[in-house]
Amino acid sequence: MTQGMEELGRGTLLWKLSREVLGKDSTDYIPTGEHPETDLLFLKLNLLLDRGDFNKAEDMLFEAAEEELPGTLELAVDVYARLNQLPEAALQAGNYSKEEIREGLLDLMEQFGIRL
Repeated sequence: MTQGMEELGRGTLLWKLSREVLGKDSTDYIPTGEHPETDLLFLKLNLLLDRGDFNKAEDMLFEAAEEELPGTLELAVDVYARLNQLPEAALQAGNYSKEEIREGLLDLMEQFGIRL
């Protein structure tokens, strides 16, 4: 189990998605080369997250979901888990919040037809 998973706790929505829907013991997206476009998006999203451009990262994530890019749900779990681990001050500096993490995740779940 990764550190991120421990910090999120086993009862969270992110953990349930990872475990029950994706069948994983981790929230991490691991680029494998199986979905090159998604792997490239992963790199772009990491850059945006590192720069604190959380809203742009989320917009790109939703665009990928709309385009039905393979692996988008797994990537979304990774992104939201990383955002969830950030302190509130870091999120606020990027004009983002914990509530937006929850809302974004719920919106994506609805888009994918997932109910937990």
